[in-house]
Amino acid sequence: LAWGALFLVHVFSPITYRVYELSATTIAYALLWIGLFVLGDMIGASRLNSSSKTPRLPMAVWWHRLPSRQLVTSVAFMSILGIAYLALSTGSLSNIADLTQLRQNQVTGAQSGLGRTVATILASGGLIAFGIELSTAILMNRCIRPIAWIALLAYFAVYYLMAGRSGMVFGGLTLLTVMLGSLQIRRGHYRFVRHLFAASGVLLLLIFAYVTLIVVTRTTSGWAGTMDNKIMYINALSQSELGFNFRESLRVLGTAGDTVIEVFYYFTPQLYGFDHSINHYAGPRGFGTVQFPYVTRRVEQLFGISLLQPIIEADQMSFE
Repeated sequence: LAWGALFLVHVFSPITYRVYELSATTIAYALLWIGLFVLGDMIGASRLNSSSKTPRLPMAVWWHRLPSRQLVTSVAFMSILGIAYLALSTGSLSNIADLTQLRQNQVTGAQSGLGRTVATILASGGLIAFGIELSTAILMNRCIRPIAWIALLAYFAVYYLMAGRSGMVFGGLTLLTVMLGSLQIRRGHYRFVRHLFAASGVLLLLIFAYVTLIVVTRTTSGWAGTMDNKIMYINALSQSELGFNFRESLRVLGTAGDTVIEVFYYFTPQLYGFDHSINHYAGPRGFGTVQFPYVTRRVEQLFGISLLQPIIEADQMSFE
């Protein structure tokens, strides 16, 4: 689904790039990666269903083996403690413009430290707690407990205190997958399904509203005040052009239209950047350290080594 959406954005994007290219080898690499992933999933499912040594368990056994309420409650409680520490160490937010400062602190590491790293990891556990609670509630045909909703809010609050947005999108997609998968496994009527879809709709609206807020804040605070100026600046940097009719058709929507444009500018270059990284990156291998910067930074401090900086410098050289 994710790769399909990325290819669709690439094909139907209203943005035209005059210098970027997407090579056939990069497309083949992406298709090979996706194909092997799907093939492995199909083979695994086929072997599980056809093997006499691994009979399918009855639903009652499934339910008895699900994680206990005590586990979910414990993880949720730890996530609440984590976000409380982050909120106290971040300070007060007097106005929307403070989101810009929050983002700057995140980029520069001005408020980093062992305590905030541990608190961030704990608070992020709220997504895990809610995911388990969501799946268990659907399979057991019961409602979701309030403690799980609080844990979910703790997870989303992490990204609010960082003025980030990727984690909110990731969390929303994760919960959508858990919900649809659990409903499919149950194969029966879930009596709270209306409440669940209503809550999902509210959650999606909140995420979209927050992303819109971030777009407006970053645009007005860092791009000379208007989306038009931002478009002009990005086009000059990347030698691109946004379709005039597309821009004008969204102008009547105000900030919501600006958010749609931001999404296209964010996702359209991804495959081009993927191609460029494969063919031009000349730095050291990350071996996964880049994906866990909170942990990696603490390892660097503990052993007095530099893991991320050479990769960052190689990235900058590649993009320049």
